[in-house]
Amino acid sequence: MSAMLQRWRRAGDAPRARLYAFAHAGAGAADLRAFAAHAPVWLDVAAVRLPGRERRVAEPLPQSLAAVVDEAAATILGEWRTDLPVFLFGQCAGGLIAFETARRLCGQGAMPAGLALSAPPSPDQDFAGAAQIAASADFAASMNAMGALPDEVLVDPALLDVVLPALRADFALFEGYRNRADVPLPLPVLAVAGDADALSPFAALAQWRPRSGGGLRACEIGGGHLLAAETPQALMALVAGFALERLPKQEPAQEPV
Repeated sequence: MSAMLQRWRRAGDAPRARLYAFAHAGAGAADLRAFAAHAPVWLDVAAVRLPGRERRVAEPLPQSLAAVVDEAAATILGEWRTDLPVFLFGQCAGGLIAFETARRLCGQGAMPAGLALSAPPSPDQDFAGAAQIAASADFAASMNAMGALPDEVLVDPALLDVVLPALRADFALFEGYRNRADVPLPLPVLAVAGDADALSPFAALAQWRPRSGGGLRACEIGGGHLLAAETPQALMALVAGFALERLPKQEPAQEPV
């Protein structure tokens, strides 16, 4: 398996779908472990690990959003099966990476079955100045105030030294980002917000409607900005239900004669 992907358990003997999950800015695959642990047995969950962290710590941190998307799409295509529907999930800024990866896959004739997003920024948001913000001295405190950096990381200097370089690099990826596609993504989209999230509130999810060619379902659940860590079971229940609705119906088992 590619170093970009992390699976903690095998799905059932015959998984019915795959879910590729992108964590929030600065995070690694491990930040999605609790979320993946609540997946039903029919769903094969693979967390996507960006360079410069965990098993890829020896690699340079990412410098280009296009390069990240290129690698993610190529990795997913490398294990693509026509009989196994693929869904993509992204938490916060990971939602934009998932969105761009889904668009890249569609452009290569490999259409995912759906896209699920948790606390996503708008794909039409202006990210001008992202690199300057990421380099600022108060960047960590600002991310914490917005709910994008947990308190336990901010108050632990050793942990912050590990997390902050990746967080700065991931945030800076979106410098100059523009959604250049005139045609909406031809997929159904599930977008989820936490009821205590001031950074990406429920009302902001409507901004995804023009980009959701297959329809947008917007949901609100209890929690803050990082739902995959705060309320992983409730979030996975929504994502798995969204996926299950889009799978081919299984024929009931035949009674022996």
